[in-house]
Amino acid sequence: MKLSSIMVSCSIGFALLIVSSCSTATPTKETKLNETSQRAYLGVLYMEVQEGVMISEVYQDSPAEKAGLRAYDLIVSANGHPVIGPYTLRDRVLSLSPGNLVEIEVISRDGGRSLKKVILEPMPKRFLDIKEQLNQKSSNENF
Repeated sequence: MKLSSIMVSCSIGFALLIVSSCSTATPTKETKLNETSQRAYLGVLYMEVQEGVMISEVYQDSPAEKAGLRAYDLIVSANGHPVIGPYTLRDRVLSLSPGNLVEIEVISRDGGRSLKKVILEPMPKRFLDIKEQLNQKSSNENF
């Protein structure tokens, strides 16, 4: 299994915290990194598996936790679209904004299927700070 995260979409080749979203655009001077209104947050760390995406951790007080998602739930669809890998889930979340509802179909550890309704929240500043630090490191290495 490959540990994956939404942060992979930010050109990071390994898992970092996962928050379910990050901007695909490079921050500009006009972008204020403490503003979170444009970045949706689900709040899970997950692993890619053949059947979809398995949640390995649900962050405390995250939208995912509030909706009842649990570690080892298998995400099979988001808003009616099949989740066949981490990029599918990422794309679904990135297409939404904080405050939007995403319906996530999961298969639980006991094999039961359920639909969890998650209201996305703004990405916490602590995750934006990590992204900013990584962007600065990358910029410094590319002279």
